[in-house]
Amino acid sequence: PASAPRAHVAGTLVGQIMSTESKEYRPVVLPPGKTFQDLSPDQRLRVVFGHLDRLRQSNGGYISAPLAGEDEPGGRTYDVLYIRDMLLGATANEYLGEAERLLGTYALVLQLLEKFHFRVIDSILCWPSATEYDKALLPNRYHPVSLAEMDDGGNGHQVFGLGLTMYKLGDLMKQGFNLIVRPAEIHLLKDLTQYIYNSRWANDPDQGFWNEGLDTHASSLGAMIAGFSIWQPDGYYDFRYPANRDLSRLVPIPDRLVDEGREVLADLLPRETATRAVDMAQLSLLWPFNVLRADPDLQDQLIANVETLVGTRGVKRYEGDRQLENPLAAVQM
Repeated sequence: PASAPRAHVAGTLVGQIMSTESKEYRPVVLPPGKTFQDLSPDQRLRVVFGHLDRLRQSNGGYISAPLAGEDEPGGRTYDVLYIRDMLLGATANEYLGEAERLLGTYALVLQLLEKFHFRVIDSILCWPSATEYDKALLPNRYHPVSLAEMDDGGNGHQVFGLGLTMYKLGDLMKQGFNLIVRPAEIHLLKDLTQYIYNSRWANDPDQGFWNEGLDTHASSLGAMIAGFSIWQPDGYYDFRYPANRDLSRLVPIPDRLVDEGREVLADLLPRETATRAVDMAQLSLLWPFNVLRADPDLQDQLIANVETLVGTRGVKRYEGDRQLENPLAAVQM
């Protein structure tokens, strides 16, 4: 629709391109002698979906990358389940109409959250110090088969992942998927809300989208604003929703939780952090969270800023990205 928020126009086009009659969106590989630019829009989607499909596990999860080795001595492996990456990967299934795969991923995420619910409760009772984040908070990374916590220093305090979880669960509920129905699931989300509140998410630093140094990140603030506000009685209503479903009866969210974050975000933008002017993670403020819909000029400014990170073969995460020095990096920008 002409009035649709710009953040969701791309997803709508994907839905129009795919075959609505097909029950399965089948991926394809790049044909021999063809470049990606030679392909039709439908073929490009299928090739990209094929890359994503190879990351999918039989339990519904998505590993972050098919890299079993360490990225540097003492570094981390990437063939693990990372809640942030699983939810972003599952979004492709949402737009391609793959409901069974989509729900399988979210069932696994809820299973992981329930498995470590005790960490949520412990942190509500006594929020750990920054030196204890890696061992005391909800894990970010899990073994793809055993679902055990990955003990490789890759966990920590990532507000973005929490906000993404809250937002997408609420978003899918409003789309008509009843993901949160059992009392245990409702109790889990209420405890998760208190857990986030105890973290002082709007004022104390987290490790950001990239799970690196502690700082106040615009992308993390935007994720949590979206994650909280969608559960409020006057929460965001998208043109994709069949009805304006009130989720506050399940998980009530006080206004002050959202208002406090909005004030900090407004003071920080258009920067990602006080020391980083531009970051690819800021695109999440436009999609999927769409928290800047009232300020199209700021949206355009952020897009223009991120476009300065575009190289000939990809996009840098930010200026001075250390990943480009990684010998295992797929491309150099």
